[in-house]
Amino acid sequence: MQLSKPWLKLLSVLGIFLIGCVSQPVSQSVPTPAWLYVQVPDSLLSLSDDFQACTPSRGGLALLSPLEPGTPQITLKWGEIQSSNSHAYEIGEEHLLFIVHPDNLIAQVRFEDIQKAYTGKLSSFNWQNLGGSNLPLTLTSYAPESEVTPLLLQLLGISEADLPRELVLVPSPQAMRTFIANTPGGLGILPSRWVDDSVRVLPLEGLNKPQTFPILALSTDEPQGHAYEWLSCLQNRLAELP
Repeated sequence: MQLSKPWLKLLSVLGIFLIGCVSQPVSQSVPTPAWLYVQVPDSLLSLSDDFQACTPSRGGLALLSPLEPGTPQITLKWGEIQSSNSHAYEIGEEHLLFIVHPDNLIAQVRFEDIQKAYTGKLSSFNWQNLGGSNLPLTLTSYAPESEVTPLLLQLLGISEADLPRELVLVPSPQAMRTFIANTPGGLGILPSRWVDDSVRVLPLEGLNKPQTFPILALSTDEPQGHAYEWLSCLQNRLAELP
């Protein structure tokens, strides 16, 4: 049976009407991730995995070095601060350890001898003067602008002016670890979470002060939202770490 032309016209009009009534997909806007900008010194970059693990899935994390331009929402610092206009929160702690090459089998060193070494008061830079074998001593530290330097000076009870000229300066904990791992007579300093099997921790005898310093989070404003969540998560993770 064939439809007459008027029916064809009617069906065509109905088809157009029905197509126009079909609901079109509604475009949904994707929320822009909220980025958190955090300034981190080299001494705390060993916590990078923890930083990332605490980043909210709906946000992003940008780590800035102290030398990079930009205004961070949070600044992490290792060590106490004298005064600050920022909100300061202690979120954990880190230990400052002396390290040697794995082949240096000296059992321990008196703390007062470490002080003598770092003030240039040894008769010569040789491990024999520290109770070890006949091996040249290569003394290391960090550049003056490093966050670790004032902690070392505080631990030793000395000033920067007391440091000997023979001191080898390295730029970062990673560079320190690499240098000591390749220097049989080296004596260095590391934040504890940077220590691995490439170096050995040197026990100290007669040290009657803590080698532990706080990890602080500084913020101009009281942390809210992503910043608060990130700091709370990081504080909990640091409490679980050795």
